Amino acid sequence: MQSGIARLLNLFPEPDFSDILVERYNAQCVFEWERIRDFIILHYNATERNDTPFWDYCRTMQIPDSLRGYIELFRNSGRFFRDAEEMFAITSWVQVMIGQGILPQRYHPVVDQLPDAELDELVGGVKKVIATCVDAMPPHQAFIDRYCKAPPMVPA
Repeated sequence: MQSGIARLLNLFPEPDFSDILVERYNAQCVFEWERIRDFIILHYNATERNDTPFWDYCRTMQIPDSLRGYIELFRNSGRFFRDAEEMFAITSWVQVMIGQGILPQRYHPVVDQLPDAELDELVGGVKKVIATCVDAMPPHQAFIDRYCKAPPMVPA
């Protein structure tokens, strides 16, 4: 992983290094791996699918306490906090949670301080960006034909 190499260069630039640097390197690696693990598990565990034993297992499996805490925090308050230099941004976590049906029970009260006109302008700007991106993209079938088209089937 590129971040591991960058971490090596940062913490061990010389051949002689201390155990303190080794401990720091290992702690940073564990933190990063656990956050990636939690992010991936979230995709599978927060599913409503129950059509196969695989999805039944994923939906009902034990999850790490850290992930359980992130889900409870978001469900309770609509908040998510990014720790240090983790790989996934807040928006990525929030998009997966909302996309998987984990919805907050309430939101931060500062939202109520935003005037409706400003909120409408913000949402309108987001809609415009999305529309511009969609307009620039090829239709789905054109994308498949260009990048993923299967070869013609030859009769046996």
